[in-house]
Amino acid sequence: ILDVAAFPEGKAFGAFVDHIEKPLAIWSRPEAEHLTNIGHNSFCGANFILGNMALTGRKARWLFGNVSDQDFQGRLNTAVKLLGAAKNAGGMNIGLIGEGIVPKFFDIDISEADRQAIEKRFNIRFVAVPTQEVVDMAKAYRDEEIADKANKFAANFTSVEVPREAVEKLARFMTAMQEIVKRENLASVAVRCWPELQKIYGMWPCSILSLLNEEGIPAACEGDPGGALDMLLASRMADSASTLMDIIDWNDQRNRFSIWHCGPTAPSWAAERKTRLMPH
Repeated sequence: ILDVAAFPEGKAFGAFVDHIEKPLAIWSRPEAEHLTNIGHNSFCGANFILGNMALTGRKARWLFGNVSDQDFQGRLNTAVKLLGAAKNAGGMNIGLIGEGIVPKFFDIDISEADRQAIEKRFNIRFVAVPTQEVVDMAKAYRDEEIADKANKFAANFTSVEVPREAVEKLARFMTAMQEIVKRENLASVAVRCWPELQKIYGMWPCSILSLLNEEGIPAACEGDPGGALDMLLASRMADSASTLMDIIDWNDQRNRFSIWHCGPTAPSWAAERKTRLMPH
């Protein structure tokens, strides 16, 4: 952590930053009370340093606040946890199930250059598995070995509103996913959930992703590699299942927010653990 107490004259900080290979945080504070009319410019100094670092492509986290401030302590604690999560996720594999991200969502992909940078820095690799391969595995299981798995699958839901045939189809795909996770030593997965699965297998995988997350295997939808990475990091910061979804509205008065794309969320997140397996 680089404590920026005042505005830095010259480029001495560059020599310091250039020789630090570890994750870096730049810390600035509100101006102190003193007898002159010129503040220390801690905030401005941090901005100056980060601007110069950006020119060289070096990134850092920015912290602001007095050391005694609870909000500052919370942000610092979160920053440290995130860095620890990234370290703990080092050397792990992320499975990309399907042919990339879903159509029209090109902007959520991780570029090849960034994937290489992630692998070089954290040794986190992205492993591709074709949709057809998972479907073929799911179809190959014998009916008798799937029957019990289908019962266990349905037991995760308070209410099952789909035909038995659909539950067995889900259980088959779930079993194939578990087998691939074990075979490829995957720490998290992103599944391209449409349109191929509906065309060649007739299924949406939302409930499967939900249960994988419950099992401690972070699973993102829409083939989103960044989502799978985010969920992997989140899972390394907490002892409970992680999730990833969009907040689309917020109500400060009622302290509530509205979300969607919540398919990957584990059943344990539901109120009173009540969940419905229903047609979509």
